[in-house]
Amino acid sequence: MTDAAILIHLSASYGAGLALEKEALLVKAFAEKITNAGLPVFLVGGNAELSQALKKSLQVTDLEPQISEIAAVRQILQDRKTAHVIVFTGIFPLYDEEITRHLFKIHTEYRADITYGENLPPGIAAHIVSRDLLESLEVMEAKDADVAAVGVRAFVEKNINQFHAEVHYQEPDLRLLRLDFSLATARSVTKTRAFVERIDAARGAYAQLQQLIQQAPQLLHTFPSYIELEFSATTEYKSFFSPLRYIEQAPAQLSRANFDRVKAYLATGLGDTSVCASGLGEPLEHPLAAEFLSELLGSEHVRYLFIETNGIHLDRLLPLISHPHAHKMRVIVLLNSLEKYEEYSGAPAATLGQVKAGIKKIADALAALKLNAQEQIFVQAYKVEENETEIDALYGLADELGASFLFQKFNRYAGLMPERRVSDMTPLERYSCWHLRRDLFIRANGDIAFCKQTVDPKKATARGNLGNDDLADIWQGQRADFVLNYHEKYPVHLPCANCDEYFTFNF
Repeated sequence: MTDAAILIHLSASYGAGLALEKEALLVKAFAEKITNAGLPVFLVGGNAELSQALKKSLQVTDLEPQISEIAAVRQILQDRKTAHVIVFTGIFPLYDEEITRHLFKIHTEYRADITYGENLPPGIAAHIVSRDLLESLEVMEAKDADVAAVGVRAFVEKNINQFHAEVHYQEPDLRLLRLDFSLATARSVTKTRAFVERIDAARGAYAQLQQLIQQAPQLLHTFPSYIELEFSATTEYKSFFSPLRYIEQAPAQLSRANFDRVKAYLATGLGDTSVCASGLGEPLEHPLAAEFLSELLGSEHVRYLFIETNGIHLDRLLPLISHPHAHKMRVIVLLNSLEKYEEYSGAPAATLGQVKAGIKKIADALAALKLNAQEQIFVQAYKVEENETEIDALYGLADELGASFLFQKFNRYAGLMPERRVSDMTPLERYSCWHLRRDLFIRANGDIAFCKQTVDPKKATARGNLGNDDLADIWQGQRADFVLNYHEKYPVHLPCANCDEYFTFNF
């Protein structure tokens, strides 16, 4: 690799999850591996503190602060002795030197424009760019001024047929686990730190991951990424597809005290947890719904705020459109039929017009504030036998109203409800449950359910209650259940063995 150089390109926002006084060992581990390569190293910034930390361990040449990755590569290649640039888009303590050497061999042997590992988690390997790629990019930049605004690899992947890209596949394929060791977020930092403590630094990191996870699945379980928060246990109108038609559930509404406990718990997290106002009841029937939702929007600890509603009370959301953080809001209106609206929604036929008008008002209000309504308000229908002939009409309605359409897998709550799926999307091979790994389901009465499938109050499945138990302790208990689930040890008194929701993923 004598004709190569290394570029460490850090965006302006990179490093927000790094507390350098705590993570000095992670920075040092990366710097030592970069030093081993014996190549010139160029740096584009990140924040000043992070840049200084790297410079303490590395001999680097500073490039202009915050220039694009493409511009930085072009600047390095002005030296005609340099033919290839090995690009790191973060600090990678688990950087696998052996894999990157293999990528470089492929890159030069096949004279590629760019080479990268297709299935490798962020933080395991760099991507490699040649001088020839820049010639292609110059032609494209003449047509598209936005080329420089994105990273090299991201741009190539969107225009893959325009380049000679060598895309390497590395066994084992761990994409299903959604790992990230790039230190770009607080969650990535937390997870990377846990893995670094167990990895044998003398061996390639990637080859150790699968066995390490098999031995210690708890490494995958950090802080909840998604909290489903039931504002109301019941609703005025019970949908044909709701579990409330099959169970008897006492009325309950989320109390201010319990809501504050959830907010306090979020403040101890990683700053990227999504919250969904949902559950079995109608969240917008809660008298404090708008107040709770406004506070969640304003929380720096909440990534997205989802609201799943029957759409009858959408007017109550209109004041939130002017919220400074309204861009975090995602409104999902459950609408499974137009022809049989009254039968399937449980609401009077006249309310369909009210729902349509509410969607239109929300979409127009978002658009007026230059927000993308089609990214923020959705019409959702289940993929079930009852509405097969209406899907085109529902899709068309969403488009007409300025919203997007979502086609959702039907959840039968592990056999509580009759099967209504028109197709089975369950993976051929079982894997561990995303919900036990990432989600908390908090009921309106303060109970923390075992999982989103255990809603029948006749079965004692609550992990605890917000009024009596600490959420951190409850989450720790869920970690133990996730580990058992990972090893396919399912409790006989719970529906895990027959569950078909384990593979669904909440953002």
